Amino acid sequence: MKGKNFKLAKYREMDLTTGNLFKKLILFSFPIILTSILQLLYTQADLIVLRLYGEGNSSVSAVGVNGSLINLIVGLFLGLAIGCNVVLAQAKGRNDKEYADKVLHSSILLALIFGTIVAVFGAIFAKNFLHLLNVTDDVIDKAATYLTIYFIGMPFSLLYNYGASLQRGLGNSIRPLVTLIITGFINVGLNFIFVIPLKMDVAGVALATVLSMLCSAIITLVELYVDKSAFVSLNFKKLKLDKKASLEIIKIGLPAGLQSIVFSISNVGIQAEANLFGSASEIGNTAASNIENYLYLYLNSVAVGCAAFVAQNYGSKNYENIRKSIFYAGLIQIVSGLAFGAILYLLREPLLNLFINNSPEGYKIGEDRLTLLLFTYFICGVMDVFSQTYRSEKYTFTPLIATFLGCLVIRLLFINTLFKLEYFHTLVWLYSVYPISWVITVGIYLSIYIPIQRRIKVKLSENKQALE
Repeated sequence: MKGKNFKLAKYREMDLTTGNLFKKLILFSFPIILTSILQLLYTQADLIVLRLYGEGNSSVSAVGVNGSLINLIVGLFLGLAIGCNVVLAQAKGRNDKEYADKVLHSSILLALIFGTIVAVFGAIFAKNFLHLLNVTDDVIDKAATYLTIYFIGMPFSLLYNYGASLQRGLGNSIRPLVTLIITGFINVGLNFIFVIPLKMDVAGVALATVLSMLCSAIITLVELYVDKSAFVSLNFKKLKLDKKASLEIIKIGLPAGLQSIVFSISNVGIQAEANLFGSASEIGNTAASNIENYLYLYLNSVAVGCAAFVAQNYGSKNYENIRKSIFYAGLIQIVSGLAFGAILYLLREPLLNLFINNSPEGYKIGEDRLTLLLFTYFICGVMDVFSQTYRSEKYTFTPLIATFLGCLVIRLLFINTLFKLEYFHTLVWLYSVYPISWVITVGIYLSIYIPIQRRIKVKLSENKQALE
């Protein structure tokens, strides 16, 4: 029995520094992909339940318009979860259990502190944020109701996300998936209860989301506590902020959070301009973006998986494995990203009809957006691999600067110059700024790739020789 438990622990906590890295990257990333896609499915179940049993398109739009705003406000603190992942993975890579233990306990406390801040701040100013987005009067009250309840659940959301990042940093991508499967069923079940018999509409799906977040947080904390065979495990008596660990998490995670905000500001700017085209644009944009999210989350999950590989091998000072991880991840993004995009395009009609009810104009807008973006999203996937790689190598501000220049500046420059001209003032041109900015950002990353990797190779070689 003891031997079986040992094998199970080894299987669940994968060593990302040895063996066939291409195969391991696929195996490790697959649960992350499923976790992300299931998370999106559960979110979209909210929209489908609202469309079928709620108050129609206005309720669907009220939830949908909150997406970019939630990413903007929450993104900073979710970015710190990346810091937890990287710092813990590096500690495991160099087999430093004492420091890994401090990282784990500091991360849990940071999640609770930041979650409380977001909950209070977000709930108070929810409607003010929506006014800045040019949300139309027919949906703003419902959108504010959803957003306020959603923000109240942020402590639970951050506890789950930070805990899941810690598990992945240890080489365990399965447990966050299992947790999400369990709580996702809870979320969907509560949706039906709150929306159909109780007639709570958007407030019902928001409350279901918060309660499922609470369950996710509890399960994740229990998993971290009970698994004593893990590299490190949670002990509630040890919960305190270690200065060194907390600062390193913030040093790596804060630029990641700021980078998320940079993306979100540009996305909010684009959405605000799209909303000015009317309610049909809101409906079509919401439907198309929900479909695109499957492709984005797939590509982002591979990049997150790559980050864990790079971080552990950085900790173990194995540059060759870092190089292989980057190459394999980029190859997966290009080949499978194009294939997945083509599949979603072929299924665009039934997928759009899941979110659009009796709005031919909204359907056409959604179809135009999908036609443009589904075949170019792989570029965003490659961009994410570079971003996660540099961050895992402790070049924390490089992705932030590249994103600021390649995405925020380019997008806002287009919106405030060319988009004002009659020829360019169309939704198709507005959406075109996405792939254009991705190409420019990837170009920035490529221009600095070789010199950075040379420095990393020399640094790791010198550190390895010093230890020997």
